[in-house]
Amino acid sequence: MQKAIINYEKDVTRYERITDAFNDLDIGRIKAVVIDSVVAYYYKKQNPEKFDIAPAQLEREPVGIALRKEDKDLYNEIQKILEQLKKDGTIAKISEKWFGEDITK
Repeated sequence: MQKAIINYEKDVTRYERITDAFNDLDIGRIKAVVIDSVVAYYYKKQNPEKFDIAPAQLEREPVGIALRKEDKDLYNEIQKILEQLKKDGTIAKISEKWFGEDITK
């Protein structure tokens, strides 16, 4: 059995602005967009009749908050607040509002 050799790189289009990629996807110029999941869920929420998300995780990309190393009290306070927001369901509610589902799981 012979295997097909496909050069995917020749079929990749890079965009300066993600809005251009989604416009091309919408009009059928391209077939898919590989993008950060947060942005994908936002676009899906804004246009549920146009876009869907194929569940694929190329890599885990944590989200962070940058602080100066010496701001340890601020770091601890942020951690405490984030844990409370997660515990009381506020983060899930924010995710539902902006993305149409809880993407924090």
